[in-house]
Amino acid sequence: MGYNDSNLAPAEYHIFGFNGISTNPKGEITVTIPVNSLETIVTFSVVEVDTPYNAIIGRPWIHGVRGITSTFHQCIRFPVPNSIGEIKGDVTMAKKCQDLNVRHR
Repeated sequence: MGYNDSNLAPAEYHIFGFNGISTNPKGEITVTIPVNSLETIVTFSVVEVDTPYNAIIGRPWIHGVRGITSTFHQCIRFPVPNSIGEIKGDVTMAKKCQDLNVRHR
């Protein structure tokens, strides 16, 4: 994403993964995310773990942009001025990540 460790702010909390294991974040970073004509400010917790995800967008962000998610359609839709914004997932990449995750269990 173009950032390095010097851009991180300290983080004094634990993150619990899907497997229930606690991880200390390397830090956190707040960035402006442009999506279509909408810009939002998002704080990401940065962790150094193997994962099939680049980022996990949480409910506060989705709620903040008044978004509607569809796991079936692999997308998020949200209102933008004069239109509907959409973020589409990559179904092919999601399938590869799922297969990789299942093989490593």
